[in-house]
Amino acid sequence: MLFSHILASVFLVLGFIFLAIGVIGVITFPGFNTRLHASGVGETMGMMLTVLGMIILMGLSITTAKLIIMLAILMLTNPLGTHVILMEAISSTNYHNYNKKKTAGKIEKSEDAVAFLKELSAKEAKEAKNLREFLRKVEKEQ
Repeated sequence: MLFSHILASVFLVLGFIFLAIGVIGVITFPGFNTRLHASGVGETMGMMLTVLGMIILMGLSITTAKLIIMLAILMLTNPLGTHVILMEAISSTNYHNYNKKKTAGKIEKSEDAVAFLKELSAKEAKEAKNLREFLRKVEKEQ
């Protein structure tokens, strides 16, 4: 067995391991962000290692040139796709409801406003001069 075959086998096995870890992460991680991170990193690294293994295995040929182009495209599109999915999820209102398990919107009752203020850090509460000004600030952000 040639050294190139051994090296290609190592890259192919490592690629498979990264893909498998990414799948396990998507299945087991609790939140949307962590699942997206597992799929993005696992898929990108796994496919890059797999394609590198195929490049080493093929040697110098036209197929190697095609694999190099495919590797460049993978390196650009996989992280970009993950980023676009995350940005779209952040901009949607369902994302906030999904992660916080609360309803987003205006605070109608004063009891809810007090409970909301208690959840905030001391720094944010000190910045607000009074309850109404702070609630207007929060309402503008939403």
